[in-house]
Amino acid sequence: MISIKELINRAKRGPSDLVSLDLSTTSVKALRMKKAEGGGTILAAGILPGVPIPAPFAEASERIEPLELPKNLRGKYACITIPGHGTVVKLLSFPGNFGAKEEAQLSEQLGLEEPEKYRIGYKLITSGKARSETKVLAVATPENVAAALCQLLPAGIPAPYSIELSGLAGMSALLQREDMTQSNSAIGAIAFGDEISYLALFHDGALALVRKFDLGTNTILNKIRQSLGVDLETAKGILADGSFDISQPVSEATDPFLKQLVISRDFVERRENCHVSKIYASGSILTCNDWTSEIKKRLGLDVEAWNPMEGLSLTPNAIPSELVGREFEFSSAIGAALGAFEES
Repeated sequence: MISIKELINRAKRGPSDLVSLDLSTTSVKALRMKKAEGGGTILAAGILPGVPIPAPFAEASERIEPLELPKNLRGKYACITIPGHGTVVKLLSFPGNFGAKEEAQLSEQLGLEEPEKYRIGYKLITSGKARSETKVLAVATPENVAAALCQLLPAGIPAPYSIELSGLAGMSALLQREDMTQSNSAIGAIAFGDEISYLALFHDGALALVRKFDLGTNTILNKIRQSLGVDLETAKGILADGSFDISQPVSEATDPFLKQLVISRDFVERRENCHVSKIYASGSILTCNDWTSEIKKRLGLDVEAWNPMEGLSLTPNAIPSELVGREFEFSSAIGAALGAFEES
């Protein structure tokens, strides 16, 4: 007979079967996973049509139709990741330990003028003691966006479990790599989205800096359209196949991001007394050689694409043939799932 204590412990466990949904207006990357020793097992993956994401702080959000998931992607729970329009992301430092007093200061430290309009979440990066500091990654998401997205899964399974930022979830998947925890290693990570991108720098496996940028692949596509006088679909083809010299529009579109990348790298190297030796990246931008060449020119480092499914087990036919070679597009979905498993 099961004891009361065992029942309570079971209730505290996190999900072991879930679908992770990386949302954007152009597509939904969906990935179903089961918890397994050493991480998780991928059961199925697919790319679905995009969904409308409410504008931040909109007084009357448009109705969002429920998301129709194929049977093979219906886990018991769902992790949702979003690009992050209107969100605030900061790596904060607090002297000594982090407790209730410091938690109450988060909205002020994030610079929120109307904190009641946000949902605030945080994660301890390093725990300080009496004479050291605690680093906290804090995120504030517009309340109306988080509330509206629950309409995607209004009843039955999967049930909503978490909402987080796509770029940060992708970083969680990257942290599973063994070289991220090597002593005295400093590694950069870029999550390049359609409209919003994230930069993170890690030292000894701990987050040392994080930045959010309101530009992405669409910024480059618009510049190509203006420069070459082509439509959107043609611009996408040019970006993907490399048949045209688009180094100039790519450089112009990404110059603000690249300048901040160099500044951020130099700042972390001075503060942490380290040397950034690798840059990992994820996103469809990886098909653009001109973009990766620009980063190498500025930093003297190659951009390495990484397979977020590396080290995970897969059931037969989990990845459809048309998605083979596009595993990097699922980094956010995988990171969100692995984060949920860690909580269980």
